[in-house]
Amino acid sequence: MSREADRAILEGLYGLRVPAAEGLGIVAEVAAALAIGLALAALAGLALVLISGQVQRQPTRRQRVLAQLEAARGLPDDERLLAKAHLLRELTTTETADKGESWLTRATRQFGLPPKAAALLKDGLYRPTPATDASALEALDTALANAARRVKG
Repeated sequence: MSREADRAILEGLYGLRVPAAEGLGIVAEVAAALAIGLALAALAGLALVLISGQVQRQPTRRQRVLAQLEAARGLPDDERLLAKAHLLRELTTTETADKGESWLTRATRQFGLPPKAAALLKDGLYRPTPATDASALEALDTALANAARRVKG
């Protein structure tokens, strides 16, 4: 009985048929979907630009080094020398270091420090003297400024 009912239902079904082509119906739908997608992407991009403009960008390494260098200029000579030594040590890479080579020797080789500046760092840091040679301090400033400009990132 159920087979006869199933057979009757199946005979009453219409056959498969493809809808009649309506000119550019499918092409128009695809074009509309593409236009909507592009519009949404443009809105998302605009929102991203507006949001990123509000977020404060972190300064680059070069900007940080130059700011530290500028801040050190206003310090008294002893503190200025110490600040510049810290900055130079931060800039000095250890990749090219030989065993037993001091950071000052490495920095002198890496940045081409003038002998006066290297001597000022060596003597001023390890054997403080009451008077600091102003020309040596300026030579160190110049060498550090040049080194800071070569910093990547």
